[in-house]
Amino acid sequence: MKVVITDTAEPLNRDLDYEKRLLRRMLGDQAEIVVYPYAGDRQELINTIQDADAILTSYLTFDAELLQACHRLKVISIEATGYNNIDMVAAKSQGVAVCVIAEYCTEEVSDFVVLSAISMNKQLKYYMTQVDQHDSYDFQPNKPVRRLSDSVFGIMGLGKIGSEAAREAQAFGMKVISYSTPHAQKRAAEMNIPLVSKAELFAQSDFIALTMRLTKENTHILNEDTFNQMKKSPIIVNIARGVMIDEDALLTALDSGKVRGAALDVLTNESAQGLKESKLVGRDDVMITPHVAFYSDQSLEDCQRIAVENLAYSLLGNEEKLFRQVN
Repeated sequence: MKVVITDTAEPLNRDLDYEKRLLRRMLGDQAEIVVYPYAGDRQELINTIQDADAILTSYLTFDAELLQACHRLKVISIEATGYNNIDMVAAKSQGVAVCVIAEYCTEEVSDFVVLSAISMNKQLKYYMTQVDQHDSYDFQPNKPVRRLSDSVFGIMGLGKIGSEAAREAQAFGMKVISYSTPHAQKRAAEMNIPLVSKAELFAQSDFIALTMRLTKENTHILNEDTFNQMKKSPIIVNIARGVMIDEDALLTALDSGKVRGAALDVLTNESAQGLKESKLVGRDDVMITPHVAFYSDQSLEDCQRIAVENLAYSLLGNEEKLFRQVN
């Protein structure tokens, strides 16, 4: 039995020995465990995974061609909640189970949503730059600072993370409104959160947080047209997917004052070259973090443990113990 742990270098920067111990505990010492950091050599990747029984990954893309090269593959366990990096049609046709983690960091991500919004409102990045780089100790910021109890917090996607972020925003005295699917109606009513249209949310919000799942419909859901609908120069928070924001349009909105600031834990291009080329980097009104909203010591350990358990239970035929299989 061969298990391949593979991804690009950055997602593999974790305690892999912990995962190896868990795998051996569940699958036995006879299991062959291979760690392969993918650096762009597709043929080398195929050579490594073509005889794998199981693959553990986070963000590596598995298209139909790559899946078809894996003749023994039974399961891909994703160390994340999303699975848009897997060709699900190809996986299903080949009988490859795809498992994900549905819950491990709701608390951490919702904390990040609200606290990063508040940090940008308080102009903390601007102040720290002024102190660290310019020896300036002046309280007057270059952008407005809003009183939270007078603010409206708009949440796009009232799922687990969105609803928890809503509770935290309410605890700070903010009024919360949401644009979400009809499935959120009961939750919204219980939390006294009005469900509004996109146009209403854009017009009323002092903060706008993207906490929704990525679909074809919400790719570039924030674009030139929607930024122009924003009446209160809001702060944008994105912990979902980078492609939900048209970044060129965001730059224009920041420069024109249509948007007051942005806290971005995800980008359209998160590679080193993408960061080097991005005009969002280095601005006082933009805070960029490297996909860390999920992180705490406990959440990372839960993420690793659940992903390994998904993989092992699938191989052992214990489907009833899977955390979540999506096909």
